[in-house]
Amino acid sequence: MRKAIGIDIFKRGWIVVLTPLDIKNQTFDVKFRGYSIEEVDNFMDMLLEEYETTYKENIAAKDKISTLSEAVEHYKGIEDSMRNAIIVAQSTADELKKNATEKADIIISEANMKAEKIVAQANERISALETEYARLKQEVENYKIQVKTICQAQMQMLDEK
Repeated sequence: MRKAIGIDIFKRGWIVVLTPLDIKNQTFDVKFRGYSIEEVDNFMDMLLEEYETTYKENIAAKDKISTLSEAVEHYKGIEDSMRNAIIVAQSTADELKKNATEKADIIISEANMKAEKIVAQANERISALETEYARLKQEVENYKIQVKTICQAQMQMLDEK
């Protein structure tokens, strides 16, 4: 049975992660008619090189995954901030639009009231001028009648003399 630094690596229920050092320090008991020690050593050296490369690549990949995960979280935070900023901006724009519409409605309403007041004043002035015109016209007529009456009276007096 293989032993790694005195620990049974095939124990059931245990997951053992071998390091390149565990493989390097692994020893086997020499038995009669066993495997060729040189072949086993050569194989172990080759295995050690491959495993060490894979082990380092695995560590580098885990580091890169960790870094990328942190970056993803960072960008998710930025995305959330931007999303919130867009929501606030949209809300502010909606509020500004609502306020502008209300202000425009008030301005239009005030302008309409002023226009109605001006029109009413103009109508009153027209009515007053029409009344004055009618009065002056009547005065002219009365004056004509008076002049005519005076003229007729003068004519009568001239006829009598």
